Amino acid sequence: MQMSEIIEIDEEAGQFVFSVQIVPTMTRFTALIGKEHHERFSDRSWNGIHPAACPFLRPSDGIFACTIHETRPSLCRTYFCRD
Repeated sequence: MQMSEIIEIDEEAGQFVFSVQIVPTMTRFTALIGKEHHERFSDRSWNGIHPAACPFLRPSDGIFACTIHETRPSLCRTYFCRD
């Protein structure tokens, strides 16, 4: 959950489309919020409560959901998440 200093939103290109940068490598990618997460992502108050968390992470039924799972960067793809 400590990804806010690593994943930085550069620009909101649309309601659910973002230009994002991986800060340590200066790598850029386009993040698309999955349709199944639109409602969950629209409430951005969670980021204010957890400012160190990834800006695309949201609580979901007692667990956390990556709202950009399909377009997540390779850094996140290689992260092993355990139950």
